[in-house]
Amino acid sequence: MRRVNRARAGWLAGLVLAWAPVVVPGEGAGLTALPERRAAPEVALDSLDGARVLLAELRGKVVLVSFWATWCPPCRREMPSVERLGRLLAGEDFVVLAVNVGEDEDTVFAFTGQLEPRPTFPILLDRDSRVLRAWPVKGLPTTFVVDRQGRIAYRAVGGRDFDDPGIVADIRKLLVERDQDDAGARLERALGPTMVIDPALGYLPHRREPVSRKPHPAWTPAPAWRHGASFAGMAACAPVLGRITESARTTTGFASGALEDSLGLTQRIRS
Repeated sequence: MRRVNRARAGWLAGLVLAWAPVVVPGEGAGLTALPERRAAPEVALDSLDGARVLLAELRGKVVLVSFWATWCPPCRREMPSVERLGRLLAGEDFVVLAVNVGEDEDTVFAFTGQLEPRPTFPILLDRDSRVLRAWPVKGLPTTFVVDRQGRIAYRAVGGRDFDDPGIVADIRKLLVERDQDDAGARLERALGPTMVIDPALGYLPHRREPVSRKPHPAWTPAPAWRHGASFAGMAACAPVLGRITESARTTTGFASGALEDSLGLTQRIRS
């Protein structure tokens, strides 16, 4: 009977350890870019302040999701750097979510009260580790950076100094991605469907093929790759567009002035 009880106790202990997060020793460097960005699992948890936080509602922002625990030494060491990162990127579309794994509110509150600087970002309580199991967490601490489209772009396993210039630069790249997309969308609306984007020549006017007659070579549509199907990265062509726009304004102003002079001369001759 004792052998059976011991065997059963060992099996239960193994089962518990299999579900428990493992502490990743040591400090790592930088963020690891994922070769394929996949949609981040949902995070729907209560914060230490009692507010309900949903990752889905943060779509359009860059979100750092950190899984941690108070009993994890690397987690404790990296927490102040996470706060410094948040302050460094204050005012930008950047949010930090620190997901505490398997601990009660009093334990987490007592720990955060000892930190300097004290965290100003939401600390979420994953008491039953439900959210932890939905994410590809290898151990604690594990941190993910989610892009504006809600996809996991970077991962960091083990402790980090999150205000390191390299990490800040990687996060800023994600912040710029949306800025380029927005600039491209504005250009698309401004230029309309009759403009063609040529990577070598910039923005060129283009006439579409008439429907009522056989197309003339001058009316042949540009290849599909030249059309503005995707405007990501078009911000680099903005100076070309600016020069074209300024030239058009100058030409238009000159023509308008010449027309006004001509009309004035005609009026004087008649009188």
